[in-house]
Amino acid sequence: MTLKVSTSEDLSKYRELHEKMNETRCEINEQLTKLFDMTIESGKLLGMDMESTNRELERINRVRHKVSNLGF
Repeated sequence: MTLKVSTSEDLSKYRELHEKMNETRCEINEQLTKLFDMTIESGKLLGMDMESTNRELERINRVRHKVSNLGF
């Protein structure tokens, strides 16, 4: 995404938007970390085989990677 900044007001709005998007990305990553940890715990408690657990963890990591690469 290209953003034209022509005034100090535009720059201020851009910085504010950028800060909010970074906060959102951090919140999403925190939730993904909790989900990752819960997946490991539930896999242990439910007696899931490591292959199934690893598939779920890989899926979570793919989402985390996509979030990291968003054009914020």
